[in-house]
Formats: sequence, structure tokens, C-alpha cells
Amino acid sequence: MENSRIKFRAWNTQKNVMHTSKNSYVRFDGNVHIHVKDPWNDAVDDKYIVLMQYTGLKDKYGVEIYEGDIFKSLSMLGVITKKEGCWIVDWAKRPNALTEKLFPHIEEGEIIGNKWDNPELLEEKDK
Repeated sequence: MENSRIKFRAWNTQKNVMHTSKNSYVRFDGNVHIHVKDPWNDAVDDKYIVLMQYTGLKDKYGVEIYEGDIFKSLSMLGVITKKEGCWIVDWAKRPNALTEKLFPHIEEGEIIGNKWDNPELLEEKDK
């Protein structure tokens, strides 16, 4: 049997930086543990961390999908979140369809950013 791991990334609200497997090691065992690969960086205080879980799914281009990612399908944008044990898309600008399960949209959609690094993608353009 293959050893499966739950993958995470973490947003540092104090420094506005995303800790991923490329720049950090993120581990969760009831507590968040982040080891930043750059030895010149300060230690990361857990109280400034927002943890995001990998969904186990990839978009149409093979990009891993995490909680908090901004998903674009056709001309609609939504944020990936977990609700009642299911990964869903919370559509930001689609009236009458606030949430839908993520899986049916995978083949037609792509990750265009995340709500932390790219909040402007979710802002109303016509204000």
C-alpha cells in the first residue's frame, strides 16, 4: 500500500508570505510546524499562520489545488473551501449558485491564484 500524506501550505499573516514545499516544510500533528529552508529567515510563530490543506486534486493544467485557491471555470471565479467533508467551490460572482462540489469542474477549470496573494481577483470591478 502506498504511504499517503496530507499536504499543507501555510500563509504567514505577519509577513504576507506563502510557505509551500518549495520554500518550507509544513507539518501538522495537532500543531503547525513550519521549517523555512532559508536559514536567514526568522522562526515562524504559529499564531500568524493560516493552514491550507491540499485537496488531492489538480486543475486542467496539473496544478495542485489547495484550500483558499481561486478557481476559474469558464468565466466564473470561486474560492476552494471544505464544507461537510467535501471540497467545494464558493462562486464569488455567480448568483443563485453559492457553492458546488469541486470535482465536476476539474477538467474545465484552472487555478489562477489564491485569496491571500491575489485578493484583487475577487474584488468587484464595477464599484
